[in-house]
Amino acid sequence: MCKNKQTIHYCTILSAEQWDFLLDGRFSGIRQECLHRLMTDAVRTKTAYKIKGIEIVLEVGQAAASDVEMAEYLGCNRKTVGKLIDSLNRLGMLTTRTNNRTSIHALHFLTGWYVNGVLITNPHYVRPSATAKGQTGDVRTPLSNDLPLESVQGIAPGDSQSGVRDADSTTALFPSLQDKYTT
Repeated sequence: MCKNKQTIHYCTILSAEQWDFLLDGRFSGIRQECLHRLMTDAVRTKTAYKIKGIEIVLEVGQAAASDVEMAEYLGCNRKTVGKLIDSLNRLGMLTTRTNNRTSIHALHFLTGWYVNGVLITNPHYVRPSATAKGQTGDVRTPLSNDLPLESVQGIAPGDSQSGVRDADSTTALFPSLQDKYTT
């Protein structure tokens, strides 16, 4: 057994519309695999990512993957992946920015991770009610009045570092979990 192996649990919130998109139709398996790949590749600490001589800094909750890389992983063509990523953006699950090397995806449905019992929050998480507004241009951005005035994550605005909490402090944010996680 590897001493460095971490136990990771992914915390996600999806709307009924988002679930329907992921589960319905003959391509549901590819949609789920794509989302799983992005979710597992999303970084939990600010990370420098180097591709073809260009260095890109990934913030917490972002993943880098080109359409070609995703197409190879999913076993389909890149145009199919492009349409899938566009749909995930339209549904408010991602914001994708592209350059001439790769695509950077910020995951809005992923609230955070429990890593060995410690909660790491995703600063890119957007409440489902804020995602209903849709897209503006080629990047989905929620309107400022859709965002909470105080961050539940406990980080300062503009701070790209995630908030980290012990699992016990989660019950302070969600009192309904009090009985479930305390003895």
